[in-house]
Amino acid sequence: MRPFRPTLARKLLLGVGLPGLLVAVGGLSALWEMADTLAGPGSSAQLEQLFRTALAALGAFWGVLLLATVFSLHFFLVRPVEKLASVMKRAEDGDLVVRADESRGDEIGRLSHAFNRMLVRLTEMKVEEIDTHWELERAQKELSLKAQLEEANAQLSRRVGDLSLLYDVSRSLNDTLELQDLLTRIATLVNERLGVPRSSVMLAGEDGKLELRTAWPKQALVGLTFGPGEGACGRAAQQRKAVYVPDLSARDGVYVQRGVPGEPTSGSLLCVPMVHQDAVLGVLNLERPGVNAFAAEEMDLVQAVADQAAVAVQNARLHAQTVALSITDPLTGTPNRRHLFQRMEVEVARAHRFGTQLSVLMVDIDHFKKLNDANGHRAGDEVLQRVAGLIRGNIRKVDLVARYGGEEFMVLLPQVTKDEASHVAEKLRRLVAETPDEYGPGQPAGHVSISVGVANLPVDASEQEALVDCADAALYAAKRAGRDKAIGYAPGMELHPGRQRGPRAGKRNPQEGASTADPAAPRAVKG
Repeated sequence: MRPFRPTLARKLLLGVGLPGLLVAVGGLSALWEMADTLAGPGSSAQLEQLFRTALAALGAFWGVLLLATVFSLHFFLVRPVEKLASVMKRAEDGDLVVRADESRGDEIGRLSHAFNRMLVRLTEMKVEEIDTHWELERAQKELSLKAQLEEANAQLSRRVGDLSLLYDVSRSLNDTLELQDLLTRIATLVNERLGVPRSSVMLAGEDGKLELRTAWPKQALVGLTFGPGEGACGRAAQQRKAVYVPDLSARDGVYVQRGVPGEPTSGSLLCVPMVHQDAVLGVLNLERPGVNAFAAEEMDLVQAVADQAAVAVQNARLHAQTVALSITDPLTGTPNRRHLFQRMEVEVARAHRFGTQLSVLMVDIDHFKKLNDANGHRAGDEVLQRVAGLIRGNIRKVDLVARYGGEEFMVLLPQVTKDEASHVAEKLRRLVAETPDEYGPGQPAGHVSISVGVANLPVDASEQEALVDCADAALYAAKRAGRDKAIGYAPGMELHPGRQRGPRAGKRNPQEGASTADPAAPRAVKG
């Protein structure tokens, strides 16, 4: 048999029907008793009383029925539903721990039981959701940390690459102190390590103009000059900060074209000044074919390279100045004896190798001691400077004039025969004699004059020491002939008793130019 379940309908039936049934039974019992009474005399009045009693019983019946219905609805339906609704409201507000009373066996009890099961499932789902959300957050954090780590690794890799580049640049640039070689290395390194297909290096002159000294890969633009503020490079030098032109074809006025073959007309241009101790030494120019092809990080890296290049250029210039000071006579600005013999050694070796000739002029200012005694050493210095300038301005670029010592100069004439050298010597002698000089009237000849001795390799000598000695002997011969002469060497001149030296008696060190002869051996005074 199916178990008895006190449903709401049954409860309402019992709550409403049972009281009504009891009232009806009571009313029927009363009417039955009254019917027995009506059987006697006076039945009319009794019948009226019976109806009144029946009406009263019926009213009482409906009253009791109404009260029973209200009570039953409140106790069996409204109150349990309100309790269940209150639990549902709490659950709706997020309290998933609350539970409905499921002790009742009716539909509300079963509904409460189902609702409780639903809350349990919702609680489990909420827990799963929380766990899933936590897992997602952890996964997102891990992904974020992984992305940050990868970015940090990428930045570290780029930084290591940048430091490696700067180290290589520093090492390469510090390997040489030759300025032109240094500039070529800068352009090559920028091309190879930064992936820049075209680059060039400009140096600033004393007048502030920028001269393009080297370009990679084409040298067609070498020699171009830009004034301060002219073009992107001039503006970079003027402002002492990088100037970036993302599109050369835009023609915004920053980029200046000269119409030279090989000059770029499109792409990107980055001009970075090379600044050392607040002085602009030059500009490093980088070009790429694409528009806006340089990133901000690359610009910072190029600036660091330019700073290193500036230091290297400054060191090369200081080295060149130091070398120039070490090989230059400070008074006349001509090479000194040390550089003279270094150059002569090279020219002698070249003449032997290629079978060419080398002529040497030994020049001496006549009566120089008298000029000093009469006018002072300052006048002598001025005459030395003027004579050196006249000689230097009237020989070829491949020739060399150097101060040999005192008032003596030596001129090297590579690939020049003895006859041609004699013509050069006579031209120089005549030039000095004909050039007006304020101290000339006080000289014995009435003007400043020089004596010149000429010697040639291989005609007069085959070795450097002997060649110098032959030129010196020819100079003494010019002095003996009355000064203001240019005389070529002839055999036996070195053996003149007034000179008291021979080709082997007074060899000169080709490096130092110092005499290795006996210091006690007398030598005729020139002047």
